[in-house]
Amino acid sequence: MEKTKKADKRRILLSLLAGICMGSFVVFGFCLNHFDTVPAGSFLFWISYLSGIAVSAVFTFFLLGIRGKDYKEYAPGKHLLLICFAAIFVLWFIQLLGLYPGYFNYDADNQWDMFRNMQVTAHHPVVHTYLVGGLVSLSYKLFNAPEPGCFVYVLLQMLITDYAFTEILCYLLKKRIPKVFVPLTVIWAGLFPTVVMNVMSVTKDALFAPFLILFLLRTAEALGDSENFFQKPLRITEWCVAAFFAAILRNNALYIMFPFCFFLVFCLRKQKAAFSLLGAVLALVLYLGPLTALITVKGVNEREYLSVPAQQIMRVYHTQQDVMTDEERLAIENAFEEEALNGYYPKIADVAKRCLKPELYTDGPGELMKLWTTLGLAYPKQYTDAFLIGNEGFWYPFSTLALMPNGDEGYYVCHSYPPVENKSLIGPVYSYYLHFEANSLVCRNPLTMWILAPATYFWIFFYAFLILWYHRKKEAIAFVPVLFIWMTFLLGPVALVRYVAFLYYLLPLEAGLVLEAVRRKDTGKDSI
Repeated sequence: MEKTKKADKRRILLSLLAGICMGSFVVFGFCLNHFDTVPAGSFLFWISYLSGIAVSAVFTFFLLGIRGKDYKEYAPGKHLLLICFAAIFVLWFIQLLGLYPGYFNYDADNQWDMFRNMQVTAHHPVVHTYLVGGLVSLSYKLFNAPEPGCFVYVLLQMLITDYAFTEILCYLLKKRIPKVFVPLTVIWAGLFPTVVMNVMSVTKDALFAPFLILFLLRTAEALGDSENFFQKPLRITEWCVAAFFAAILRNNALYIMFPFCFFLVFCLRKQKAAFSLLGAVLALVLYLGPLTALITVKGVNEREYLSVPAQQIMRVYHTQQDVMTDEERLAIENAFEEEALNGYYPKIADVAKRCLKPELYTDGPGELMKLWTTLGLAYPKQYTDAFLIGNEGFWYPFSTLALMPNGDEGYYVCHSYPPVENKSLIGPVYSYYLHFEANSLVCRNPLTMWILAPATYFWIFFYAFLILWYHRKKEAIAFVPVLFIWMTFLLGPVALVRYVAFLYYLLPLEAGLVLEAVRRKDTGKDSI
């Protein structure tokens, strides 16, 4: 009876938490998309907001109460994983021929310029810049063209990502998931457009995703059966290598991985865990310190941390001209270059951030923070709207997404930047994926937006995490860094699909673990 009361209390508390989060996402997102603001002074808004919380809480309460039927266990042969690996690779390779040599997009051209001019900075992951630049440079020497180098990079990325998906299947099959998960995972990995476009892209986020997945999988294994896990040196090595590369391929992941590794040492209480994870942390310190300093000309530009403040100030300047004082207007105009003063793009902060005058932050943040604080106290509503509009694509599925610095909408950059050109060997494949760049059917149709939106896959992750936590599954702890990494993107310059591509990769793992968690047959061996 006591356990039942505690479970019911936890169920109610988690339902209220989910209700507040999801109710806020739905109502705030709807208001921002239709009114360009959150009308906090409207009585109708508060009625809608409270109703959204209530509906979301009730939905979550019933969701947490679902208990699935037990199903027939399925123990596959050892050859199955190799077949799955090959099937995914073949599907990707056919599409790569259609997109040859892959997508040299997003920051790749900038990284190539850094490498060829030997002016590499820590603005992008240093190891990634050298890998991309080195392959393209070698390609020029051997073939007098950059495309083969890009092609080799994508092939390498395909192998790593394919291994991550196969390991997801390997992990779930040990959980005795239904056999239908095998073909569904192969189809999802091999054909879902967002997954394919990301795997074909040279962007650092595409390589970050599989390393994060592998780190999460090994963490779940360590938490679920630590005795067995720490008797496998190869598993431990892979765990540390995945943690290292996930941390160095995204700066925001680095901030999460450090404390999470120390937290894992506390949770596992294993000497081998301490030596392994602290060894990974030491490798990170050496990489970020002397090694990075040796092969770069400077660190991360301070402007990269100022996306939100710059965009908030610009929203005040462009929307409050009628009520601003001359002193406020002059202070802003002295702080920004002309380009930002002439154009404001609500969903992307690249222009505002880039046009901050260096003297405001290079000599210390004092002057900029003073301006930002003064305007924030005077225009709190505009600051709130600027922040929410900038990241709503991560939490509201029906939000349009900014793709270009000038605010142009789109979903994914489906072409290569100079010096690389796409030379498709299967024309229809290239034409098909062009539809996902800025086609209205993809970007403005409610159904396709919902299917493709990064916010949809955050919602799925959120509820999967909640269900695992409610059922006290240890895998929930392994998912904690995903939540915090996602939160760091809320402070970024724009909501891009590529930033959170790992949420798409996680879908098969989430589905399998949730199905396993709600089975009526529950031994409790892997409970928190």
